[in-house]
Amino acid sequence: MSTSFILSILFHQLVLRVTYVSSQSTNVCAANSVKVDDKGSPYNSVNMFFWDSSCKLVIQEEIGNAKKNICVQKNKSENAINLQNDAITTKLRTLEGKIGDVLKKAEQLKSNIGNNVCCVGYHYYQEDGFCYRFYYNCLSWSEARQVCLEDGGDLISLNDRNFIFFKDLIRSKAAACEGVWVGTTDIYTEGNWNWLNGGKVSSIFWQPKQPNNYEGNEHCGGLSMQSKYLLNDFTCSRKLSFLCQIA
Repeated sequence: MSTSFILSILFHQLVLRVTYVSSQSTNVCAANSVKVDDKGSPYNSVNMFFWDSSCKLVIQEEIGNAKKNICVQKNKSENAINLQNDAITTKLRTLEGKIGDVLKKAEQLKSNIGNNVCCVGYHYYQEDGFCYRFYYNCLSWSEARQVCLEDGGDLISLNDRNFIFFKDLIRSKAAACEGVWVGTTDIYTEGNWNWLNGGKVSSIFWQPKQPNNYEGNEHCGGLSMQSKYLLNDFTCSRKLSFLCQIA
């Protein structure tokens, strides 16, 4: 309920109270009035009389009481509204906390479900809905791919959504070998770099001036500290760690 609405109600109460007080005071003052004419002589008409000073005091007192009563009622109404607002605010905060807890539990449940559906040693990547595993073994590109295939997957195919995540993961684990194999090659068509899942390799993933097919013998893609963990083309026989994914 708005303050302006409350004040409107209280104003109407004041008007009604003053009207009532005036009618009651007329009876009181009439009893104390002297019915005279303008010369001070008694006046025969009952409609002609003058109120004495006590009449004014009675009305002022009644109006003062009415104003005081209205102020009290206004304060009570405002206090009640404030209490209601505080109670509503408290309930909203409680609900927000419960909603937050539910969302956290939902995220945890999704993570648990993902981990449960992944093979041993694999982790669930929620954004793209697949399982991945980092292998520290230093193998050639074809050997690494064979391990992934035997797991039921393939070398990982990166995209705009997950590149930064796996780039940081590789940076934290790549010390075992000189770099990490990922699932891209131009073995089948020179210069045509696609991911093993069929996606086109974005130019933003490559280290500057790469791929350069150095000495005409670099046909497999990987990330290394030397390439600042951006994509580079290497000789496929090079021994690197690797990332597998199972869709």
